[in-house]
Amino acid sequence: MSAFRDYLDFFITRLTNWFKMYKRQIIVSSIIFCTLMVCIFLYTHRPTFEATHRLTGVDEERVYVVETQAPPGSQVTMNKKDTQQVDNNGSAIFRILPNELKGGINKIPFQVKVPLGLSKTYTYNLEKTPLPVALKVTVSPDTANFENLKKVSVVTDPLNKISIAGVIINRISETGQDTFTITDNQILQAKGEDPAQLPDIVDESIEITAVNVDGKKEVQTVPVKIFTLTQLSINQPRETDSDIVTIDGNAPPNTIISVGDKKTVAGNDGTFSLSLPLTNMGPNIFQITAERLGEKNVTRAVTINKLLSKVELSTLSHKINGHTLTIEGTSSAGAAVKINGQPAIIEGGKFTWQWELPPQVSKRYTFIVEAYKEGYRNNIKTITVPHMPVYREPQTAV
Repeated sequence: MSAFRDYLDFFITRLTNWFKMYKRQIIVSSIIFCTLMVCIFLYTHRPTFEATHRLTGVDEERVYVVETQAPPGSQVTMNKKDTQQVDNNGSAIFRILPNELKGGINKIPFQVKVPLGLSKTYTYNLEKTPLPVALKVTVSPDTANFENLKKVSVVTDPLNKISIAGVIINRISETGQDTFTITDNQILQAKGEDPAQLPDIVDESIEITAVNVDGKKEVQTVPVKIFTLTQLSINQPRETDSDIVTIDGNAPPNTIISVGDKKTVAGNDGTFSLSLPLTNMGPNIFQITAERLGEKNVTRAVTINKLLSKVELSTLSHKINGHTLTIEGTSSAGAAVKINGQPAIIEGGKFTWQWELPPQVSKRYTFIVEAYKEGYRNNIKTITVPHMPVYREPQTAV
Protein backbone atom coordinates (compact mmCIF):
# COMPACT_ATOMS: atom_id res chain seq x y z
CA MET A 1 0.00 0.00 0.00
CA SER A 2 2.88 2.35 0.82
CA ALA A 3 4.54 1.55 -2.52
CA PHE A 4 1.36 2.42 -4.46
CA ARG A 5 1.07 5.77 -2.66
CA ASP A 6 4.69 6.53 -3.44
CA TYR A 7 4.10 5.69 -7.11
CA LEU A 8 1.01 7.91 -7.25
CA ASP A 9 2.87 10.83 -5.70
CA PHE A 10 5.69 10.33 -8.18
CA PHE A 11 3.20 10.33 -11.13
CA ILE A 12 1.42 13.49 -9.97
CA THR A 13 4.76 15.25 -9.46
CA ARG A 14 5.95 14.33 -12.96
CA LEU A 15 2.58 15.42 -14.49
CA THR A 16 2.70 18.72 -12.65
CA ASN A 17 6.22 19.39 -13.81
CA TRP A 18 5.28 18.45 -17.39
CA PHE A 19 2.27 20.82 -17.33
CA LYS A 20 4.47 23.63 -15.97
CA MET A 21 7.03 22.97 -18.68
CA TYR A 22 4.46 22.85 -21.56
CA LYS A 23 1.74 25.09 -20.12
CA ARG A 24 1.57 27.48 -23.06
CA GLN A 25 1.46 24.74 -25.67
CA ILE A 26 -1.30 22.93 -23.77
CA ILE A 27 -3.51 26.04 -23.53
CA VAL A 28 -3.09 26.85 -27.23
CA SER A 29 -3.88 23.27 -28.22
CA SER A 30 -7.01 23.26 -26.03
CA ILE A 31 -8.28 26.45 -27.62
CA ILE A 32 -7.69 25.09 -31.08
CA PHE A 33 -9.45 21.83 -30.21
CA CYS A 34 -12.51 23.58 -28.72
CA THR A 35 -12.74 25.93 -31.67
CA LEU A 36 -12.59 22.99 -34.03
CA MET A 37 -15.37 21.19 -32.14
CA VAL A 38 -17.58 24.31 -32.19
CA CYS A 39 -17.01 24.73 -35.92
CA ILE A 40 -17.87 21.11 -36.57
CA PHE A 41 -21.05 21.45 -34.47
CA LEU A 42 -22.15 24.65 -36.21
CA TYR A 43 -21.45 23.19 -39.62
CA THR A 44 -23.41 20.07 -38.80
CA HIS A 45 -26.42 22.11 -37.59
CA ARG A 46 -26.20 24.93 -40.12
CA PRO A 47 -29.30 26.08 -42.12
CA THR A 48 -29.55 24.26 -45.44
CA PHE A 49 -32.19 24.56 -48.17
CA GLU A 50 -33.33 22.77 -51.27
CA ALA A 51 -36.67 23.00 -53.12
CA THR A 52 -38.68 21.60 -55.99
CA HIS A 53 -42.07 22.65 -57.37
CA ARG A 54 -44.94 21.28 -59.46
CA LEU A 55 -48.25 22.57 -60.84
CA THR A 56 -51.31 20.60 -59.64
CA GLY A 57 -55.05 20.80 -60.29
CA VAL A 58 -57.01 21.93 -63.33
CA ASP A 59 -58.78 25.18 -64.28
CA GLU A 60 -59.69 27.29 -61.23
CA GLU A 61 -58.16 24.68 -58.84
CA ARG A 62 -54.64 25.04 -60.18
CA VAL A 63 -51.92 25.71 -57.63
CA TYR A 64 -48.11 25.57 -57.50
CA VAL A 65 -46.82 23.25 -54.78
CA VAL A 66 -43.30 24.05 -53.56
CA GLU A 67 -41.68 21.31 -51.46
CA THR A 68 -38.66 22.47 -49.48
CA GLN A 69 -35.95 20.47 -47.70
CA ALA A 70 -34.35 21.90 -44.55
CA PRO A 71 -32.99 20.52 -41.23
CA PRO A 72 -35.71 18.76 -39.19
CA GLY A 73 -37.17 20.98 -36.47
CA SER A 74 -36.32 24.22 -38.26
CA GLN A 75 -38.75 26.82 -39.62
CA VAL A 76 -39.02 27.93 -43.23
CA THR A 77 -40.60 31.28 -44.11
CA MET A 78 -41.61 32.15 -47.68
CA ASN A 79 -41.84 35.80 -48.74
CA LYS A 80 -41.46 36.90 -45.10
CA LYS A 81 -45.08 35.98 -44.32
CA ASP A 82 -45.84 32.27 -44.75
CA THR A 83 -44.02 30.15 -42.14
CA GLN A 84 -44.03 26.34 -42.03
CA GLN A 85 -42.50 23.96 -39.49
CA VAL A 86 -40.15 21.41 -41.02
CA ASP A 87 -41.24 17.84 -40.27
CA ASN A 88 -39.07 14.92 -39.14
CA ASN A 89 -38.31 14.13 -42.78
CA GLY A 90 -36.94 17.61 -43.32
CA SER A 91 -39.90 18.66 -45.51
CA ALA A 92 -42.08 21.80 -45.51
CA ILE A 93 -44.68 22.35 -48.24
CA PHE A 94 -45.95 25.69 -49.57
CA ARG A 95 -48.80 26.42 -52.00
CA ILE A 96 -48.78 29.37 -54.36
CA LEU A 97 -51.72 30.51 -56.50
CA PRO A 98 -50.86 31.10 -60.17
CA ASN A 99 -51.94 34.75 -59.90
CA GLU A 100 -49.43 35.28 -57.10
CA LEU A 101 -46.69 34.79 -59.68
CA LYS A 102 -45.78 36.71 -62.79
CA GLY A 103 -45.11 34.92 -66.04
CA GLY A 104 -41.45 33.88 -66.41
CA ILE A 105 -38.85 33.54 -63.63
CA ASN A 106 -40.03 34.43 -60.13
CA LYS A 107 -37.33 34.86 -57.46
CA ILE A 108 -38.91 33.69 -54.20
CA PRO A 109 -37.06 34.29 -50.89
CA PHE A 110 -37.06 31.49 -48.32
CA GLN A 111 -35.62 32.03 -44.84
CA VAL A 112 -34.49 28.94 -42.92
CA LYS A 113 -34.15 29.22 -39.14
CA VAL A 114 -32.68 26.26 -37.25
CA PRO A 115 -33.42 25.49 -33.56
CA LEU A 116 -30.06 27.01 -32.53
CA GLY A 117 -31.37 30.38 -33.72
CA LEU A 118 -29.16 30.54 -36.80
CA SER A 119 -30.94 31.64 -39.96
CA LYS A 120 -30.16 32.14 -43.61
CA THR A 121 -32.16 33.41 -46.59
CA TYR A 122 -32.13 31.53 -49.88
CA THR A 123 -33.64 32.46 -53.24
CA TYR A 124 -35.62 29.92 -55.23
CA ASN A 125 -36.28 30.50 -58.91
CA LEU A 126 -39.75 29.35 -59.98
CA GLU A 127 -40.56 29.60 -63.64
CA LYS A 128 -44.24 30.16 -64.46
CA THR A 129 -45.38 29.21 -67.94
CA PRO A 130 -48.41 30.98 -69.48
CA LEU A 131 -51.68 29.46 -68.29
CA PRO A 132 -55.15 29.74 -69.82
CA VAL A 133 -57.68 31.78 -67.82
CA ALA A 134 -60.39 29.63 -66.19
CA LEU A 135 -63.91 31.05 -66.41
CA LYS A 136 -67.31 29.45 -65.80
CA VAL A 137 -70.42 31.64 -65.63
CA THR A 138 -74.12 31.13 -64.82
CA VAL A 139 -76.71 33.94 -64.80
CA SER A 140 -80.13 33.62 -63.15
CA PRO A 141 -82.95 36.21 -62.83
CA ASP A 142 -84.18 37.25 -59.42
CA THR A 143 -86.10 40.04 -57.65
CA ALA A 144 -85.51 41.92 -54.41
CA ASN A 145 -87.26 44.99 -53.03
CA PHE A 146 -89.47 44.96 -56.12
CA GLU A 147 -86.47 45.30 -58.42
CA ASN A 148 -85.45 42.97 -61.24
CA LEU A 149 -81.98 41.51 -60.69
CA LYS A 150 -79.46 39.22 -62.30
CA LYS A 151 -77.37 36.94 -60.08
CA VAL A 152 -74.08 36.20 -61.82
CA SER A 153 -72.10 33.25 -60.44
CA VAL A 154 -68.45 33.26 -61.54
CA VAL A 155 -65.90 30.49 -61.09
CA THR A 156 -62.37 31.50 -62.07
CA ASP A 157 -58.75 31.52 -60.88
CA PRO A 158 -58.39 33.13 -57.44
CA LEU A 159 -57.14 36.73 -57.62
CA ASN A 160 -58.39 37.22 -61.19
CA LYS A 161 -60.06 40.57 -61.91
CA ILE A 162 -63.75 40.23 -62.79
CA SER A 163 -65.79 42.70 -64.88
CA ILE A 164 -69.50 42.29 -65.62
CA ALA A 165 -71.59 44.24 -68.16
CA GLY A 166 -69.85 47.52 -67.42
CA VAL A 167 -71.47 47.51 -63.97
CA ILE A 168 -68.78 45.64 -62.02
CA ILE A 169 -65.25 46.55 -63.08
CA ASN A 170 -62.00 44.82 -62.06
CA ARG A 171 -63.41 43.23 -58.91
CA ILE A 172 -60.74 40.88 -57.49
CA SER A 173 -61.93 37.33 -56.86
CA GLU A 174 -60.47 36.33 -53.50
CA THR A 175 -61.55 32.69 -53.58
CA GLY A 176 -62.24 32.08 -57.26
CA GLN A 177 -65.94 31.45 -56.55
CA ASP A 178 -68.11 34.56 -56.38
CA THR A 179 -71.74 35.58 -56.87
CA PHE A 180 -72.46 39.12 -58.01
CA THR A 181 -75.87 40.83 -58.03
CA ILE A 182 -76.61 43.50 -60.63
CA THR A 183 -79.93 45.15 -61.45
CA ASP A 184 -81.62 45.46 -64.83
CA ASN A 185 -81.52 49.21 -64.27
CA GLN A 186 -77.71 49.16 -63.87
CA ILE A 187 -77.35 47.14 -67.07
CA LEU A 188 -79.51 49.60 -69.03
CA GLN A 189 -77.59 52.61 -67.70
CA ALA A 190 -74.24 50.99 -68.47
CA LYS A 191 -75.35 50.37 -72.06
CA GLY A 192 -76.50 53.99 -72.37
CA GLU A 193 -79.70 53.07 -74.20
CA ASP A 194 -82.84 55.22 -74.12
CA PRO A 195 -85.49 53.06 -72.40
CA ALA A 196 -88.28 55.06 -74.05
CA GLN A 197 -87.19 53.61 -77.38
CA LEU A 198 -87.19 50.03 -76.12
CA PRO A 199 -89.98 47.50 -75.59
CA ASP A 200 -90.98 46.57 -72.03
CA ILE A 201 -88.81 43.42 -72.20
CA VAL A 202 -85.55 43.43 -74.18
CA ASP A 203 -83.37 40.53 -75.25
CA GLU A 204 -79.85 41.65 -74.37
CA SER A 205 -76.50 40.04 -73.65
CA ILE A 206 -74.05 40.76 -70.87
CA GLU A 207 -70.31 40.25 -71.07
CA ILE A 208 -68.31 38.71 -68.23
CA THR A 209 -64.51 39.08 -68.34
CA ALA A 210 -61.78 37.51 -66.19
CA VAL A 211 -58.21 38.88 -66.39
CA ASN A 212 -55.21 37.24 -64.72
CA VAL A 213 -52.06 38.81 -63.30
CA ASP A 214 -50.30 38.64 -66.68
CA GLY A 215 -53.11 40.53 -68.43
CA LYS A 216 -54.44 37.48 -70.23
CA LYS A 217 -58.25 37.43 -70.31
CA GLU A 218 -61.20 35.18 -70.96
CA VAL A 219 -64.62 36.50 -72.02
CA GLN A 220 -68.08 34.92 -71.91
CA THR A 221 -71.29 36.45 -73.28
CA VAL A 222 -74.60 35.39 -71.75
CA PRO A 223 -78.07 36.25 -73.20
CA VAL A 224 -80.55 37.75 -70.71
CA LYS A 225 -83.97 39.40 -70.69
CA ILE A 226 -84.01 42.97 -69.38
CA PHE A 227 -87.14 44.66 -68.04
CA THR A 228 -87.21 48.33 -69.08
CA LEU A 229 -90.47 49.27 -67.35
CA THR A 230 -90.33 50.60 -63.80
CA GLN A 231 -92.11 48.15 -61.51
CA LEU A 232 -95.05 49.64 -59.58
CA SER A 233 -97.53 47.99 -57.22
CA ILE A 234 -100.22 49.93 -55.35
CA ASN A 235 -102.11 48.89 -52.24
CA GLN A 236 -105.25 51.07 -52.23
CA PRO A 237 -108.36 51.29 -50.08
CA ARG A 238 -111.38 51.00 -52.35
CA GLU A 239 -113.53 53.27 -50.20
CA THR A 240 -113.31 55.42 -47.11
CA ASP A 241 -115.26 58.15 -45.33
CA SER A 242 -112.08 60.05 -44.44
CA ASP A 243 -111.10 63.34 -46.08
CA ILE A 244 -107.50 62.08 -46.43
CA VAL A 245 -106.47 58.74 -47.89
CA THR A 246 -103.04 57.10 -47.59
CA ILE A 247 -101.88 55.13 -50.62
CA ASP A 248 -98.90 52.83 -50.18
CA GLY A 249 -97.19 50.36 -52.44
CA ASN A 250 -93.93 49.04 -53.83
CA ALA A 251 -91.44 50.26 -56.39
CA PRO A 252 -87.66 49.88 -56.85
CA PRO A 253 -85.54 51.86 -54.35
CA ASN A 254 -85.18 55.59 -55.11
CA THR A 255 -88.10 55.58 -57.55
CA ILE A 256 -89.94 58.94 -57.58
CA ILE A 257 -93.67 58.44 -56.98
CA SER A 258 -95.84 61.40 -57.96
CA VAL A 259 -99.54 62.30 -58.02
CA GLY A 260 -99.98 65.75 -59.48
CA ASP A 261 -97.68 68.04 -57.52
CA LYS A 262 -97.31 65.62 -54.60
CA LYS A 263 -94.20 63.44 -54.64
CA THR A 264 -92.40 60.88 -52.52
CA VAL A 265 -89.47 58.48 -53.00
CA ALA A 266 -89.48 54.70 -52.55
CA GLY A 267 -87.20 53.62 -49.71
CA ASN A 268 -84.35 51.12 -49.78
CA ASP A 269 -86.83 48.34 -49.00
CA GLY A 270 -88.92 49.29 -52.05
CA THR A 271 -91.92 50.68 -50.13
CA PHE A 272 -93.58 54.09 -50.39
CA SER A 273 -96.54 55.93 -48.84
CA LEU A 274 -98.39 59.02 -50.02
CA SER A 275 -101.30 60.90 -48.38
CA LEU A 276 -103.87 62.49 -50.73
CA PRO A 277 -107.00 64.59 -50.13
CA LEU A 278 -110.40 63.28 -51.22
CA THR A 279 -112.17 66.36 -52.57
CA ASN A 280 -115.20 64.70 -54.17
CA MET A 281 -117.97 62.68 -52.63
CA GLY A 282 -118.08 59.40 -54.52
CA PRO A 283 -115.31 58.31 -56.94
CA ASN A 284 -111.92 60.13 -56.79
CA ILE A 285 -109.47 59.18 -59.56
CA PHE A 286 -105.71 59.59 -59.11
CA GLN A 287 -102.96 59.10 -61.72
CA ILE A 288 -99.91 57.66 -59.90
CA THR A 289 -96.62 57.82 -61.82
CA ALA A 290 -93.37 55.97 -61.03
CA GLU A 291 -90.24 57.56 -62.50
CA ARG A 292 -86.71 56.18 -62.37
CA LEU A 293 -83.52 57.04 -64.24
CA GLY A 294 -82.71 54.50 -66.93
CA GLU A 295 -86.22 53.00 -67.07
CA LYS A 296 -89.55 53.81 -68.67
CA ASN A 297 -92.08 55.65 -66.53
CA VAL A 298 -95.23 53.85 -65.42
CA THR A 299 -98.60 55.42 -64.63
CA ARG A 300 -101.42 53.66 -62.81
CA ALA A 301 -104.97 54.98 -62.34
CA VAL A 302 -106.39 54.53 -58.85
CA THR A 303 -110.06 55.08 -57.98
CA ILE A 304 -111.08 55.62 -54.37
CA ASN A 305 -114.72 56.05 -53.44
CA LYS A 306 -115.36 58.64 -50.76
CA LEU A 307 -118.33 57.60 -48.61
CA LEU A 308 -120.71 59.60 -46.49
CA SER A 309 -119.73 59.74 -42.85
CA LYS A 310 -121.43 57.23 -40.59
CA VAL A 311 -123.95 58.46 -38.12
CA GLU A 312 -122.66 58.19 -34.55
CA LEU A 313 -123.72 55.14 -32.55
CA SER A 314 -121.92 54.42 -29.31
CA THR A 315 -122.10 53.74 -25.57
CA LEU A 316 -124.33 50.71 -26.07
CA SER A 317 -125.38 48.92 -22.90
CA HIS A 318 -128.14 46.63 -21.70
CA LYS A 319 -129.73 45.59 -18.42
CA ILE A 320 -132.48 43.18 -17.31
CA ASN A 321 -135.04 43.91 -14.65
CA GLY A 322 -137.39 41.01 -14.09
CA HIS A 323 -138.72 40.12 -17.54
CA THR A 324 -137.80 43.50 -19.05
CA LEU A 325 -134.65 44.00 -21.17
CA THR A 326 -133.52 47.63 -21.64
CA ILE A 327 -130.98 48.67 -24.31
CA GLU A 328 -129.49 52.19 -24.11
CA GLY A 329 -126.95 54.22 -26.04
CA THR A 330 -126.13 57.51 -27.75
CA SER A 331 -126.38 58.68 -31.34
CA SER A 332 -125.91 61.82 -33.43
CA ALA A 333 -128.34 64.66 -32.88
CA GLY A 334 -131.33 64.28 -35.20
CA ALA A 335 -130.65 60.59 -35.87
CA ALA A 336 -133.29 57.88 -35.53
CA VAL A 337 -132.55 54.49 -34.00
CA LYS A 338 -134.22 51.13 -34.56
CA ILE A 339 -133.59 47.91 -32.71
CA ASN A 340 -134.63 44.76 -34.53
CA GLY A 341 -136.75 47.05 -36.73
CA GLN A 342 -138.60 48.67 -33.81
CA PRO A 343 -138.04 52.41 -33.12
CA ALA A 344 -136.27 53.42 -29.93
CA ILE A 345 -137.18 56.41 -27.75
CA ILE A 346 -134.68 59.27 -28.26
CA GLU A 347 -134.16 62.13 -25.82
CA GLY A 348 -131.21 64.54 -25.97
CA GLY A 349 -129.08 62.31 -28.20
CA LYS A 350 -129.70 59.26 -26.00
CA PHE A 351 -131.97 56.40 -26.94
CA THR A 352 -133.81 53.75 -24.91
CA TRP A 353 -135.53 50.60 -26.04
CA GLN A 354 -137.29 47.92 -24.00
CA TRP A 355 -138.39 44.41 -24.73
CA GLU A 356 -140.19 41.81 -22.64
CA LEU A 357 -138.29 38.53 -22.40
CA PRO A 358 -140.51 35.51 -23.13
CA PRO A 359 -141.19 33.39 -20.02
CA GLN A 360 -140.01 29.79 -19.88
CA VAL A 361 -137.30 30.43 -22.55
CA SER A 362 -133.56 30.22 -21.99
CA LYS A 363 -131.28 31.28 -24.88
CA ARG A 364 -128.87 33.92 -26.21
CA TYR A 365 -130.62 36.88 -27.82
CA THR A 366 -129.18 38.95 -30.66
CA PHE A 367 -130.35 42.51 -31.30
CA ILE A 368 -129.51 44.63 -34.36
CA VAL A 369 -129.14 48.32 -33.49
CA GLU A 370 -129.33 50.66 -36.50
CA ALA A 371 -128.91 54.45 -36.41
CA TYR A 372 -129.77 56.47 -39.53
CA LYS A 373 -129.86 60.13 -40.54
CA GLU A 374 -130.25 61.94 -43.82
CA GLY A 375 -126.87 62.82 -45.37
CA TYR A 376 -125.06 60.11 -43.39
CA ARG A 377 -124.44 56.40 -43.78
CA ASN A 378 -126.36 54.10 -41.52
CA ASN A 379 -124.45 52.73 -38.56
CA ILE A 380 -125.32 49.19 -37.54
CA LYS A 381 -124.11 47.33 -34.47
CA THR A 382 -125.04 44.07 -32.82
CA ILE A 383 -125.73 43.35 -29.14
CA THR A 384 -125.81 39.80 -27.76
CA VAL A 385 -127.60 39.26 -24.47
CA PRO A 386 -126.25 36.26 -22.52
CA HIS A 387 -128.32 33.16 -21.83
CA MET A 388 -131.10 33.95 -19.35
CA PRO A 389 -132.64 31.64 -16.74
CA VAL A 390 -136.10 30.22 -17.36
CA TYR A 391 -138.86 32.45 -15.98
CA ARG A 392 -141.98 30.82 -14.59
CA GLU A 393 -145.48 32.30 -14.70
CA PRO A 394 -146.90 33.02 -11.24
CA GLN A 395 -149.28 30.25 -10.05
CA THR A 396 -152.89 31.31 -9.35
CA ALA A 397 -154.21 30.11 -6.01
CA VAL A 398 -157.20 27.71 -6.23
